[in-house]
Amino acid sequence: MSLALYKEFPNKKEGDSEYLTEEERKAILDSEIKRRLWWGLYIFDAGASITFGRPINLPPQETISTKLVSNINDETLNDMLNDQSLKVVNDAMLNKPYPTIYSAMIQQTKFTLLTSPMYTKLLDKHLPSLKECLEMNSKLTDFVKNLPNYFSEHNTIAEQAYKNVPENLYPGYKDRPPTWLTLSRHRLIWRYKNLQIILFRPFIWQKIMANDAQSIEICETEEAKKCRKICLDAASETITSIYNYVNNERDNLSLIATCSELVQEYSNGQKSTACYW
Repeated sequence: MSLALYKEFPNKKEGDSEYLTEEERKAILDSEIKRRLWWGLYIFDAGASITFGRPINLPPQETISTKLVSNINDETLNDMLNDQSLKVVNDAMLNKPYPTIYSAMIQQTKFTLLTSPMYTKLLDKHLPSLKECLEMNSKLTDFVKNLPNYFSEHNTIAEQAYKNVPENLYPGYKDRPPTWLTLSRHRLIWRYKNLQIILFRPFIWQKIMANDAQSIEICETEEAKKCRKICLDAASETITSIYNYVNNERDNLSLIATCSELVQEYSNGQKSTACYW
C-alpha cells in the first residue's frame, strides 16, 4: 500500500509529441509491470486467506484504481513498444482476443474481486441465509458462463477455442493447448467449485446435526436439498476433474503417481449418497 501499487497513474499527458517518446514507452512498460505485481500479490494474499480460513485483509475494492493486467505476451508487448512509428497505445492494442500467459491472472483477479465479499460474509458471526447463498452461487455461475471459451469447463469447447490462436504463436502446441493454459484453466475451475463447497457445506452439517422436528423440516425443503446437491456435485466434479487432469497430463506433472493413486482409490471406493442427501 505504501508503494501505491493500488493506484493507476496516467502515462501520456495532453500536449505530448505525435510519437511516443522513450520515456512514455518506459512508463507504459512500468505500468504493466506494476499491475502484474499488484494483482499477483492481491490474488495470492486472498487465496492464502481462504485456504487457511482467515479474514481477507486487503484494501476495499473502491479504493483500488489499478487496472487489470493486459492480455498480451511479453514478446508482443516488447515488439509493440520498440516500434518507432508508434503514436499511441490503447487498451484494444494491449488486450489480444486469444489466450496469453496473463489470461489466467486476469480471470483469477476477476474471480477474486467477485468472491472476496462472499467469503467475508461466510466468516461473519451471522452466517448468510439459504437465500443469500443461492444468490451468491448465481453470481458464481454467471461468472463461469461469461469466461472466454478457452477457459470453458468443457474440454471440447476449450480445445475448439484454442484453434483460433494465431498459427505458430506457441510452437509445439498446434493441435492442443499448452500445458500452462490447461493447468490455468483447471485451477480456475477448481477454485470456483471449492468456493461452492465452502458456500454450501453448512447445509450438509445442518442435515447431519438435525435432531428435532423443526430442524428436520427445514432440511427437507426443496431449497435446502438444492444447496446440499450443489455442494456434493461440486465435490464430486472436482474429484473427477482432478483425476482426469492428472491422468491426461501425467507426463507434464511431478508427484503425479501419488496424486493419481489417491484420487483413483477414492473414486473406486466412492459410494453414491444422492438418495440419502
